[in-house]
Amino acid sequence: MSIRNIRAMMVAGVIFATTIVSSPLIMAQSKLQQIDQSAAQLLSLADENKYEYDRVQWLQDALHAVENASVQEVDTFVPQTLGKLSLPSISATIIYYFHPEGNNGTLCWIAQRTDPKSGKRQTNAFVDNIDGIARHLKRSTKPNSQIHLRQLAKGQMIGFELTDTLNGRPLWLMPDLPLRMDMETMADINASDADKEQAQQLVQQRLRLFIADEDALTADLSGLPHLYSLISKNKRVRILTYMNVFGNMTSRCSGFVLRRNGKGATDIFDLTDYTQDIRTPERFKATNNKWYGAIYYDMVEVNIKRTTYYTLLGYKGTDGVVKTRVIEPLWFDGKKCKFGAPIFHHEKANYIRRIFQYSADATMMLRWDEKRKSIVFDHLSPHNPIYVGEYRFYGPDFSYDGYEKGNKYWIFREDLELRNERKVGL
Repeated sequence: MSIRNIRAMMVAGVIFATTIVSSPLIMAQSKLQQIDQSAAQLLSLADENKYEYDRVQWLQDALHAVENASVQEVDTFVPQTLGKLSLPSISATIIYYFHPEGNNGTLCWIAQRTDPKSGKRQTNAFVDNIDGIARHLKRSTKPNSQIHLRQLAKGQMIGFELTDTLNGRPLWLMPDLPLRMDMETMADINASDADKEQAQQLVQQRLRLFIADEDALTADLSGLPHLYSLISKNKRVRILTYMNVFGNMTSRCSGFVLRRNGKGATDIFDLTDYTQDIRTPERFKATNNKWYGAIYYDMVEVNIKRTTYYTLLGYKGTDGVVKTRVIEPLWFDGKKCKFGAPIFHHEKANYIRRIFQYSADATMMLRWDEKRKSIVFDHLSPHNPIYVGEYRFYGPDFSYDGYEKGNKYWIFREDLELRNERKVGL
């Protein structure tokens, strides 16, 4: 059945319900039933491209239906195709379906929660692509008979996990629903700066609650896609970072550093973005309280001069004109957490960290090359010599440089031959 026919049936259903029923509750329930019926149509689609296209419209319709239904209407809604999970401890309800795709799958869900103090409701739509979990599942018109969500409460965290009912095996974990929803507010380009500010405070509070768990160094955080998590090879250090972008394109990063100390306990360091007060970032010795904020996507653990440096590759976002990337060493001096050290040797000078700035319209590759044991990156230059120093005109020039690990420093190497290798741009 085409999406046009589905929508026609949905419209007809609304007219029919309006004609024979006068109860507002039942009228609202009919809209929820419509998204239930359209979910059944989505799950029957064999064409993955068609499914991807129609899913967008379903999420919009479902979000609108749940937003405009009362708490009572959502609570009493009994889905036929969709799944439903209630989290009474945080006054939240989740409506969802799981769609198998070869060896993988997609979890589409709508979450609504109510603030017990203000009565304010928040509703969000989510899509989570989950790798490698549908291999053992058979396609059926009612996949929720095999896949369901189960509440998972640990300490003060209220999350859920996706579970295979055939064997009870957990397939995917979302550790805390309030944390995920507040992170979604920060990522929402339509949210006000005031809402983003409040959401960032709440996220930091909820993350601290999560970190209080003894498993925080190794816990699965894949259910929080806006949170960047890196764990060192020695399993002693974990860094969590996230970014909040405001209406004027300014950004602020936050997060935590966790370190397993010699006594087996975990040291916790809050990260406070100090970027606006740092004038010369390649010379500035930062700490967790005065941090050159970034989100980090890779970590290279090295020993230089008897000190372990967790060399971080990061992204600072864009102001709409210029993007910034950073290579940043994290290290510990006793009980102190420090960022930056004079270990980047370049043209007879040593730098505390390396900063790359370039046009917001360009893409820069910056990654760890395991084969070379080097950090490799695009060489940046202006498209015209008259723009030297004007970073909004900079971009990759199809040559590549890098930092190779030496005994005392990261040593700069230029004109690397990477043309026939796979490169990752960010």
